[in-house]
Amino acid sequence: MRDEFLDLIESLEQQADRRMAEARAEADEIRQAAQTEAAQIVQAARNQRRDKQDSRTVPESSDTDQVSASAVQVFKQEAS
Repeated sequence: MRDEFLDLIESLEQQADRRMAEARAEADEIRQAAQTEAAQIVQAARNQRRDKQDSRTVPESSDTDQVSASAVQVFKQEAS
């Protein structure tokens, strides 16, 4: 009877160890997913900030060329 109790205790300890290992693995997966999501959020915020700053800078050359061409047309119309 004593051996049966010892076997039962050993079995329960093994079961507890397995469950703890599973819980740790799950916690690691959740932690990794949270870190990945946080990194994506940070990157998106940086991109948004960069895009906002870029929109305040000088237009690109093609935009500048269009503005220059329009200005020349207006100047020619006013001159004539």
